[in-house]
Amino acid sequence: MKPIFLVYTFQDAENLRELVAALQPSPVIVHVDAKAGIEKFAAAVRDYGNVTFVERVQVNWGGYSQVRAIRMLVNEALRVAEDDDYLVMLSGSDFPLRPLAELVEHLRVHQGRQYLRAFEIAKSEPKYFWQIDRTHHRDMALLSRQTGNKVLRKLRNAIIRLLDGPLSRKRLPPVPDGLRIGHGGTHFAVTAECMRAMEDLVTVEVERYFEAVFCPEEKFYQSLIMRTRFARSTPAGGFEEYRGPGNWRYANLHLIDPTLVRVFDIDDWPEVASSDKYFIRKVVSGQSDGLRDKIKTERLRSR
Repeated sequence: MKPIFLVYTFQDAENLRELVAALQPSPVIVHVDAKAGIEKFAAAVRDYGNVTFVERVQVNWGGYSQVRAIRMLVNEALRVAEDDDYLVMLSGSDFPLRPLAELVEHLRVHQGRQYLRAFEIAKSEPKYFWQIDRTHHRDMALLSRQTGNKVLRKLRNAIIRLLDGPLSRKRLPPVPDGLRIGHGGTHFAVTAECMRAMEDLVTVEVERYFEAVFCPEEKFYQSLIMRTRFARSTPAGGFEEYRGPGNWRYANLHLIDPTLVRVFDIDDWPEVASSDKYFIRKVVSGQSDGLRDKIKTERLRSR
């Protein structure tokens, strides 16, 4: 058994370098958003032989394009993975909180556990019903490559909000037969055998359904796993009870701030030092340099 790390990123090549270095010698497969220049990312990790870059797609926040990017990472990993290997999903703003050897030992001891938590949207609240009860337009082509222009980006986002809200009339395609829609954190750790079972369930109808929902990367595998025999190997043995909004409540191996957007820095060291999680999100080069250095010297050294 070995972990294979899947990383999606669009900025902060320096943190990607630090992340790859901390994950040595495990394989790391990287997707860089097609809107970003790949040269700086390739240059950042050129001294590491454990990195593979996959074909790139343009990723739009909240759109199915993020699932496409993740599936590119997944399919590359499945090409080389043994059934008992773990596919560990990370972002480019993640960093380890514990030595790689401790994660490997944890996965070995709990071999077969699938770290993919989710609640069933049908048993949650309107906030999540809104995300699936209409067609969303996060991947619309209009101005989608003009992300460097703040005015055009705000204009595009305003148009999308109108289409998703007051002007939304078109309903979703029917839920694919037998699929119960779940929601949880994007970042998972599942065996290659489990992932192959989930990928076998992906049909044209399944893709068409998730292309229309909001933030499908928080619902795609979270729903598919519950259709497989591996559902009973998730932490709750299937869908867990809804405990309130916020993906941080359903994190798997990550320490995540409840706001989901706050960047951790050196002032957060007491919280970080006491965490038993294996990764932290979010760290950003510059603002998080002091914290990242502290983690490297205090937590990633051999213990």
